[in-house]
Amino acid sequence: MDYTTWIEINKNALEHNVAQYKLWLPAKTEIAAVVKANAYGHGIQAIGKILQRNSSIKRFCVANSQEGINLRTHGVTKPILVLGFINTPLETIAEYDLDCVVSNLKILQDLQNLGKIFNKKINVHVKIDTGLSRLGFLPKDVHVALDTIKYLPNLHLQGIWSHLTESFNQELIHQQEEVLKQFWQPNIQIHIANSNACLLTKYHYDFARIGAGIYGYLPEADPKIQQLLHPIINFKTKIINIKKIPTGSSVGYGKTNYTTTKPTTIATLGMGYYEGLDPDLLATGKVLIHGQYAPIVGRINMNCFMVDVTHIPQAELNATVTILGQDGDKYITPYDWRIGAQKNVRIFLARLNNDLPRIIVEQPVINMHDSIIHNSQILL
Repeated sequence: MDYTTWIEINKNALEHNVAQYKLWLPAKTEIAAVVKANAYGHGIQAIGKILQRNSSIKRFCVANSQEGINLRTHGVTKPILVLGFINTPLETIAEYDLDCVVSNLKILQDLQNLGKIFNKKINVHVKIDTGLSRLGFLPKDVHVALDTIKYLPNLHLQGIWSHLTESFNQELIHQQEEVLKQFWQPNIQIHIANSNACLLTKYHYDFARIGAGIYGYLPEADPKIQQLLHPIINFKTKIINIKKIPTGSSVGYGKTNYTTTKPTTIATLGMGYYEGLDPDLLATGKVLIHGQYAPIVGRINMNCFMVDVTHIPQAELNATVTILGQDGDKYITPYDWRIGAQKNVRIFLARLNNDLPRIIVEQPVINMHDSIIHNSQILL
């Protein structure tokens, strides 16, 4: 492999996670795979390719129409729902057969005009704002939207839905579901549950929108639930330089640089915060080289950073380094990053550089339970 930095997607782990959700959900509830933000950083094309062939995935959900077009042009033929907004010429909605969420009356009329031009019905999902105050009709205005659609012949009301403000507050979930149920209609799809909430709610409706869960992460869930899912990512780079420096040497920029207290072997790695490594990991971060942990030393740079490999004599130029994933019997997950940088796991993943190669691999499903459970107990 000629790449300096790359991401491997474990197809077996992804399909394991999908199968796990099928066990958790009622038989009538379908799974919609949420692949927004480049599939939470994992690579929308790679994830789309795998899940297009998975019979348990019935549709995809994206943040905007550009993501939907990306899926279509890379072989995805299943329904695609644009959850957020249209950021391409309006006609692409008809040309690429995308379903749209509607949050205001103007978009209803725009889509009606589009459908008339293309002589087709545009599928729409009416969003209800149940407390997020982001997108959607307020409950008092939903009837106006539904009545308007009745008189727009080129629109097809396919769904009614909402977005939860909290995923593990059962009382709040119940309150938001009660709002949604008021607008149920025969033959209309209802959806509200996400990766976390579908494990708590009794109202699973027609499909659940699963994002973080299918990638192996439920950072707010009970550890016993977390251990049934498996991270699907291996994030790797290479050593681009290695040198021995004397006692008292500084490593890195500025006031946060690191000063050696003994003769030290430093390896420079060929990636930095541009590629997606969180700069706040400088004090606690680590990588894996030849199955051994190597601590990050000095400030993380834009395109490189340094680690101490004094204790790893076999470390050599061009050696593979695991940033996330497993090497030997040790592993690093975004839960470890969460401990160090105190951020949501999804933040780390979504920041992985879109231009990095994503390679689909078929590896054994790795049990990282001990690390996940340990880190969750600290943070919950």
